[in-house]
Amino acid sequence: EPNSPRSSHSNFLPGWGPLEEHPDEIVFEGPLAKQMLDFSWKQYHVRITAQEVLLARSRDGDIRDRIPFLEIADVQLQTSLHVSHHASQRRNSNPTSASSAVDERNIESSQRIFAVVTRAGGLCDGRVYMFKATSPELRDRWVDCLLRQTQSEQERFAAATHRTRFY
Repeated sequence: EPNSPRSSHSNFLPGWGPLEEHPDEIVFEGPLAKQMLDFSWKQYHVRITAQEVLLARSRDGDIRDRIPFLEIADVQLQTSLHVSHHASQRRNSNPTSASSAVDERNIESSQRIFAVVTRAGGLCDGRVYMFKATSPELRDRWVDCLLRQTQSEQERFAAATHRTRFY
């Protein structure tokens, strides 16, 4: 039934309005792939502002997710390639140039991946976001920017909330 309560909520997506309505202090932005729960990758337009990271499916799309810098615990580079046991056995039993090409693509792909780790208890509640940049160089730029903005926002917050106690 199109008017039933169940069907009216089936297309509900959380959002904070169009990305274009949030131009505040754009520090860095561009395309990144985000890893989904099923381990597939979906393309997003990601914007770093002074206070948070905003994610939309496109530059003019609605914001689908946001990560406040005060909730970021760490930003980590992908440092190793995780190969399944099954894939490892198959490669060892029948090495071919095709499997080597696949390995090279996987290694190159892993050099473009980074993780944003959030603190428990906030909006993101300890979630780990996995992102893939279009190149290792761009991954490094994203990571540097995220680390710099996280530190800057945390220092700003600490200075703004510092109170001296007098006894």
